[in-house]
Amino acid sequence: PCLLTGHEAIPLGYYTGCSSGNIGGNNANMTEGEILATARRMPVAALTGPGGTPPRYARSWTPHRVSDLQVRVAPPADGTAAPR
Repeated sequence: PCLLTGHEAIPLGYYTGCSSGNIGGNNANMTEGEILATARRMPVAALTGPGGTPPRYARSWTPHRVSDLQVRVAPPADGTAAPR
């Protein structure tokens, strides 16, 4: 029902029941375009670790702090506010 990408997306996706996807590194399995297309269908969040920079495609997404992670949530496709 959701997609996580970025820092620790694989274990966090496992524990939350979300899919994980990354555009680079050893676990690259998606393109930026595929992540953005997915965000039009379901909730997507980009995770950034301490001192990290969010991916270019997620810099305008609403940021939230969860422990030492920055979680940027894609806006809903229908333009409504994301749930908190």
